[in-house]
Formats: sequence, structure tokens, C-alpha cells
Amino acid sequence: MKGDRESYWYGWQTLTADGLSVATMIAGAGLQSAAVGWVGVGGYFAAAPIVHGVQGRVGVAFGSFGLRAGAPLLGATIGYLAAGPCTASEQAQLFGCIFHGWGEAALGGLIGATGAIVIDAALLAHGTREVTPLQETGLPKLTSIAPSFDPRTRTTTLGAAGTF
Repeated sequence: MKGDRESYWYGWQTLTADGLSVATMIAGAGLQSAAVGWVGVGGYFAAAPIVHGVQGRVGVAFGSFGLRAGAPLLGATIGYLAAGPCTASEQAQLFGCIFHGWGEAALGGLIGATGAIVIDAALLAHGTREVTPLQETGLPKLTSIAPSFDPRTRTTTLGAAGTF
């Protein structure tokens, strides 16, 4: 029947792209190479949206980019605000309150970025496609092939099943 549609998940592609991007960021840190690290950051922002675009889902690609920009920013803001106000003892230190809340903001940004990756793969990476029925060829239809090994007789067999 022409016109049938099926839904499918392609989140494994976005997760693969994100894994490679994170690995590139880590490699950049390990190699002490800012250029390699920035390639990984660029991959975080661009790779999964490109995957959505290749799937023909341009609107979702823009949504993915927005999620990847917004979630870490929101997480960093929440982390910074969770640090609370600068205390008098921090003000008395060498740099005062200049670095106050940065650690919390970095952790919040990391949580936001991780959440964006998970939401992207779990919720956004679903598409539909047209299913074309198989054409009848008149050839035998092989439905399964199963190898087996009998250790007692040390024989190997290969079985085939189908309609002939």
C-alpha cells in the first residue's frame, strides 16, 4: 500500500555526534590545545542540528540549536544564583568577589548541556518516513539463516529457512 508511514528514532546519530564532540573537547584539554577544544565545542552546537537537517527536519534543527544554547545558559544562571551573595570573608581575600559563583555556574552549565543532549536524543530525534512495500520478485524468500555447532560430534551446520 502506497502512502503508509512509520515513525523511527535517530537519536543514536545525535548521541554519536555528541559523544565525538565531548571526546574532542576532552582531547583538547588533555593536549592543552584550545583549537582542538573549540572544535569540540563547535561540534556540540552544530553536529546534532546538522543531523536533524539531514533527516529533513529543519525546524527541529533550529530547535536543537536553541536548546543547546539555552539549556547551558539557564543552568549556569541557576548555578550562579545558587551560590548566593558574596560574603565579607570573600571580599577580604586577594581577588575579593571576582570569582564568586563561577564554580557553581560552571557546574550548572555542564548540567544544562548534558540535559540538552539527553532531551535532544530522547524527544527531538523522532521522524516519520514513507514505507514502500517490498516488490514481488518471484525468487525464493529466505527468512532466516542459523549456524550451529555440536561440540560432542564436532560438527558445524548452517540451516536456512524460507519459502522456496
